[in-house]
Amino acid sequence: MVPRWLRAGHPCNPLNAREAAQDAAMANLATTFASDRSSAGLHYVVRYFGSQWSIIDKVTFSGRRRCPPAPQFYGQIAPILERADWLRPAQESNDLELIERLPSSSYIAKRLGEKAFNGYPLTHRPLGYDNRPYQRMLLAYQGSYARPWATRALSAITPDTKLGTSAAFLAVSTVPDRALPRVADAMRRFVAEAQGRQVTVSDVHPPGQGFTIQDGDRLFELAYALSMAGPRAEPYSEPLIGLLDRKFGSGSHFGLLLHEPKGLCPVARRIGGRAAAAANAKPYCNTSEKD
Repeated sequence: MVPRWLRAGHPCNPLNAREAAQDAAMANLATTFASDRSSAGLHYVVRYFGSQWSIIDKVTFSGRRRCPPAPQFYGQIAPILERADWLRPAQESNDLELIERLPSSSYIAKRLGEKAFNGYPLTHRPLGYDNRPYQRMLLAYQGSYARPWATRALSAITPDTKLGTSAAFLAVSTVPDRALPRVADAMRRFVAEAQGRQVTVSDVHPPGQGFTIQDGDRLFELAYALSMAGPRAEPYSEPLIGLLDRKFGSGSHFGLLLHEPKGLCPVARRIGGRAAAAANAKPYCNTSEKD
């Protein structure tokens, strides 16, 4: 659930001539098949352009992969896939990962909205993962095409589930003036609730208390939602600023550890103003990932 803006700077290896030619060949492959979502050729095109290079997370993946195909190829295949109505069936991981790089469109927004707000979970095989939070995030990137789902997103904001935090992400992206006070209020309420569930770690130095892993995930997701408004979120950043003084639990093979919310530093800086000043005052916000 890390926002696209936070992942945009991940380094990648420039394409060599063979890789560039391969990308062009795969884009051309789409034009050789009928606009039919059952086409095996289109299936290969979706799998290729929806490869994991589109969602590399610099926090969890330290090595480099080749850079993704050039934007022109995504623009080339987008109308072909739309004519095939490729998003009508239940979406799989490659479909959703491909959407991250395709140009926004009314077609993609419509299909995502239908899936993201239906009454039952769409599963991500084979683990039964609910795709709807990811679909709501992707819908947020569709710009003005996502506006028809703004009201539903506002009403679905809750701080304690991924469905609720992804609704906040979408709402802030579409109607920030209406959504920002609701998200800030949800953060305040959830922090108050989560304090009673804090975990104590006494066998590490220094010992202390921190939010549970699950509660920490929800609070980070709400902070990411605020970040989608950039500087417009600054008047509502007080709950985020408060989190910079807290500890968060994380799991490891040694057991539960506590850590400072270093991942919130770029969020606060994106929002700016008081939030950025608070982050800049924290020593842990001014060290590199390797420190």
